[in-house]
Amino acid sequence: MIQVEHKVSPPPEDQIIDIIRRLSREWGIWEELERGHRQEINAPLPLLPEEIDPRKEKSLEIQTSLLPPVKQQLNDLLRAFGLGDDAPKSSGPSLDEALEIMTKFGPAQDHIESAIECNQLRTDFLHLQRNSSRVGHGESNDILDLLHNYKEYIRSGQLYPDHPSHAEDDSESRPKIKDKIIHKTAVLCRKVDAMIECLTRSDFGLLQAEWELWVGYLSELLPRLTSTIQALKKPEPEPANADQADTTDNLPRLIKLVMIKLLEQAVKIVKLGRIFLKKLLITPSGKTPITVSDNVLSSEQLFEVRLGPEELAGMIEDFVQDLIKIVEQHQVNTKNAADLRGSIVAPGERLEAAMRPFPDFILPAASVVTPPSTQALLDDLFSDFIPPYNLAVHNLSDTVNSLKPLLEKSPHWNHRGRPQVTFL
Repeated sequence: MIQVEHKVSPPPEDQIIDIIRRLSREWGIWEELERGHRQEINAPLPLLPEEIDPRKEKSLEIQTSLLPPVKQQLNDLLRAFGLGDDAPKSSGPSLDEALEIMTKFGPAQDHIESAIECNQLRTDFLHLQRNSSRVGHGESNDILDLLHNYKEYIRSGQLYPDHPSHAEDDSESRPKIKDKIIHKTAVLCRKVDAMIECLTRSDFGLLQAEWELWVGYLSELLPRLTSTIQALKKPEPEPANADQADTTDNLPRLIKLVMIKLLEQAVKIVKLGRIFLKKLLITPSGKTPITVSDNVLSSEQLFEVRLGPEELAGMIEDFVQDLIKIVEQHQVNTKNAADLRGSIVAPGERLEAAMRPFPDFILPAASVVTPPSTQALLDDLFSDFIPPYNLAVHNLSDTVNSLKPLLEKSPHWNHRGRPQVTFL
């Protein structure tokens, strides 16, 4: 009797992990292609009249047909894993349903990509997501990050409360994966809503949407800086005598004082970064006197106007994140000091670069008989910002430079042979 072998399908958990790996590879390839695409862009040209209507049609398609299902899929996936407030509590996770939902993410992103590629449809703005340059990739990066959390959730055994791995895992860390998934899903859904709302905006409204997000990102740094400063300002005994202040035994205290000063100066830089961005926005407290021409600038031109302020804010954020990381590790070496010195130079230089495209594309927002020149408008707008900003960058740079001579006195070295000081 001939026995027929039946191919057994892998369990849904393994299939889900395979899909996540495949999407990671595919979207990674698209990111490489995107970087090449950005490098190939030459002098941007304005849109032709015949390009405007198709662009509006594609914008409407993304707004009404392509993005809403993505939000629904994210919520459905959360419920399929038995997570979230509206997930059924009486039954376990439905992995077959989760598997079906995950198979839709790839085609959904492809459709969004296709619509965006048509007629150069505002390609650099719809994503409303940092560190990406297109809606498909900006959103897919976030989705992929979320899917990796699901993969971690599966591998940790949390799908099934009676799984033996629960006894092996740290009980304090296990719930964090679930909470992270729920939080990231909510954030992603809000971003999809923001993308849809973004599509209803004017060209300058798109620019302002990006800059407004960065105001929020910088604002989130302030409580972190404050708490880090407070944690570092613990009372400690003063040196026994003035001469002791120059000894290597007192280096940790001196380094700590420098780090506190850097954190306090970083607060000033962050606040100034917000002021710069708010001057470009329409807020309850004021309305910016500048705008751009709607339906005239190409995506590349809009990207050029947008990129400067965003990169300035991003460099400030990177500096603060690096600084906080050093403090949280309670260690600093000469490589850290050199990195900080290099990154604080960037926001100083970036301000000039951020404003360079403005005279070519910015217009006065108000209609007047004799409008001022764009340069005069910009000079007036930023006259009370540039001097204190340059001073703050200069002071911060001086403080960073004071780290190196202190570190070079340290008798301790890290594993790479660099002078290092541990401070508590």
